[in-house]
Amino acid sequence: MSELTLTPAQAKAVRMVLRELLCVITGLPGAGKTTLIKALVDAFKGMILLAAPTGKAAKRMEQQIGRSAQTIHRLLEYHPAYGFQRNADCPIDADLVIIDESSMIDVELAACLLRAVDPKKTKLLFVGDANQLPPVGPGRFFGDLIDSGVCPVAKLTEILRQDEASGIVKNAHAIHAGEKPEKYPDFIIKSDRYPKECAESIIKAVQWLMGAHPELGYDGIQVLCPQRNSEIGAIELNKALSALRNPHGKLMPGAFIKSGDRVIQTKNDYERFVFTQSFVKKHAGAILDFHSARDRKAAHHRLMGLGAECGVFNGSTGRVISYDERNKFARVKWDDGMLSDYAVGDMLRLMQAWAITVHRAQGSEFPAVVAVIHSRNTYMLSKELLYTAVTRARSICIVCGNHLGIAGALKRITAGTRCTNLKERLRA
Repeated sequence: MSELTLTPAQAKAVRMVLRELLCVITGLPGAGKTTLIKALVDAFKGMILLAAPTGKAAKRMEQQIGRSAQTIHRLLEYHPAYGFQRNADCPIDADLVIIDESSMIDVELAACLLRAVDPKKTKLLFVGDANQLPPVGPGRFFGDLIDSGVCPVAKLTEILRQDEASGIVKNAHAIHAGEKPEKYPDFIIKSDRYPKECAESIIKAVQWLMGAHPELGYDGIQVLCPQRNSEIGAIELNKALSALRNPHGKLMPGAFIKSGDRVIQTKNDYERFVFTQSFVKKHAGAILDFHSARDRKAAHHRLMGLGAECGVFNGSTGRVISYDERNKFARVKWDDGMLSDYAVGDMLRLMQAWAITVHRAQGSEFPAVVAVIHSRNTYMLSKELLYTAVTRARSICIVCGNHLGIAGALKRITAGTRCTNLKERLRA
């Protein structure tokens, strides 16, 4: 099959995918989902397409598997004027489609994807971690699909190479089992009674990471919060973190964002252009004409005719790399390497992203995570939120909060609390 060594459970899952038209692979961190996909890609004879809900998740999938991956919107060839070009009348041209981070898919996007897959020709595999938070959008498609029992599901739970597993992976499994996380060299827990003290600890944790781990660089440290508002929410923390991490950034007129800031897109923007570096270099004049044109519709069509793509989606993160004072627009470089421009009036679609909510971090992975789990945010805390926050960290995780907050999160399970009827409809 390949040079990869598979466990019996992984080998059984590969055979399942080769045999079935629709199936699911779900598993805990360190249980071998990525290895399984690599083996499947090696074993499958036919055209394979890889995709994920967000640009960052697609980029990570591409790096892990070693093959090109794209967002689901790109897979379905989204056009701002005509919608998805891939549908029941023009299905996806592939023998196998693998979707990673499937827990992020809401029912609306899932419906569009399923319409575009011809079951007579194309196999469809959903991969993800069913223990994470439900999607930001409506429904809980991945969880309902698994619970419905209408398609084969392979569940990977065993940590491979237990002795080599990081403290992050071990604690992720502990949290999944409802147990308190323990301290490890790569997993630090800082407890503060009051939110003000916790906020100070968060800033100190980021400062320590910047000094002790300079290799993390600009975007290697991410603060994750249960909510936006409060003394230890994303909005307040972003003010302090921007001053710390981007002290020389210039505040742009009419915006609460500085040049050099980390930013996140707050809503789907289907008409926002995304450019490759080569496109910007080749068509810089056309892009400037677009920003200065009175007839924006004609200028928009011109860029589309040159091959520009559209679509920046909720949760995309990047950095403001420049601000054109003459033409009054800022340029953002997204984490997947694509570029987008924002006129000053459009900057409200962006927020600073030194600190973001755990919900918005789904599908992403960061070298270092500072997770805020404090009893001040009790009504937002849950086992799924704690689990999702911890599993966003790749190399080091620092939990800032208090033991009361961690204990409260472990006691509250929100899975299944969304009112959906997809599971019943699938069974029917």
